[in-house]
Amino acid sequence: PWIDREAIDGAGHRTVLAAHLGHTFHMGARRRFALGLHVYGGWNYWRSAYSVHYAQEGVSGSAVVARHSGVLGGELRLGYRLHRRVGVNLALGAPAPTTSSYAITIAHIGLGLTFHLR
Repeated sequence: PWIDREAIDGAGHRTVLAAHLGHTFHMGARRRFALGLHVYGGWNYWRSAYSVHYAQEGVSGSAVVARHSGVLGGELRLGYRLHRRVGVNLALGAPAPTTSSYAITIAHIGLGLTFHLR
């Protein structure tokens, strides 16, 4: 509440490039349920660029911080086939703390559809 939004400008961006490795177990008489356990590892890039200008206080400046670090984590995937060709999936993942940066410790949740070609 004490920051003047007109005097500060900037943004933070995070990009992760990771490879996944794991196995999915299909269960049930018609193999409609799926449980996948995966690990992932890769590269994390975090960039934060901000500028501040408080004319009345005589404060002005800008800074850019960029960090590259490795990322390693695990993921649990749950799936259900709604139809022979269409399924729904839920993915829950979290990285292991490889460094003290909060930018690589962000967990993720994903929900989506899967289309089976065979």
